[in-house]
Amino acid sequence: MVVNKRGRKNLSLRLQPYEGTLLAEVVDYLNTLDKEEVNRRVTEILTISLLPLARHERGVSEKVLRFSTLESCHALSQQAHFLRQVVGVEVDLPVVGEVLVPQVKANVKNIQVKEKVEVKSPHPKSEFGAIDGLDDLFG
Repeated sequence: MVVNKRGRKNLSLRLQPYEGTLLAEVVDYLNTLDKEEVNRRVTEILTISLLPLARHERGVSEKVLRFSTLESCHALSQQAHFLRQVVGVEVDLPVVGEVLVPQVKANVKNIQVKEKVEVKSPHPKSEFGAIDGLDDLFG
């Protein structure tokens, strides 16, 4: 049997929202789930929404902070997409490849023409892989 010698952190939290509040609705929902599922969901939500702030407060390197912030934003975006699918809410959002990227490229070209300078991106490619539209912007 392998014994984990790492220390454990503890967070005790007791929520007692007033009835009829938004938090009360969330607490009612969480109380319908089993304890393991509640812990998993709360852990996931806290991590994706607060990890960059915790790291910023600790003073981690810019590279680590940038990466964790982008990862958190991506995870939050995926969570928003999941919520829209589950609840069945359709939202007309601009498609990055069709609306945003061409507009940004057009703005960059206008600036280049006006100032007659060659603008080189400091980021030849996104260091985080194919994140929707980023490679097109930096490419």
